[in-house]
Amino acid sequence: MGELLYRRIISEKFSPDALVASLETVDEQYVLELVNRVEAAIHIWRRKIHSRQPNTHLRNGKSNNARSSWGLGKDGLIDVEKREQLAEKAESLLLLLRHKFPGLRQTILDENKIQYNKVRYRFTIY
Repeated sequence: MGELLYRRIISEKFSPDALVASLETVDEQYVLELVNRVEAAIHIWRRKIHSRQPNTHLRNGKSNNARSSWGLGKDGLIDVEKREQLAEKAESLLLLLRHKFPGLRQTILDENKIQYNKVRYRFTIY
């Protein structure tokens, strides 16, 4: 994501408005790279959140919230909550960037969605 951007997002005083306002004189390519990095970070954080969800299956009629199947204790839950907060901060930044720069080209994530979700039509002539 970039060290400076990451440090700004994890800061308790993070303001997406202030960050976007500081981008007044940047070129479109820089903003597109920034959007790509933010989207990638959101994707990774969300993926790690879902892969680290604790296993809360019932064992002998009791919920096992203290440990997951990977041996994560309650500290793993804190990690999940922190990642969720970071993803939400990054999503708010992404939303503001898209509003401020509406004419941006497609991001790498958009291109991949289009490429891999494309429906191919086959026409048969009878």
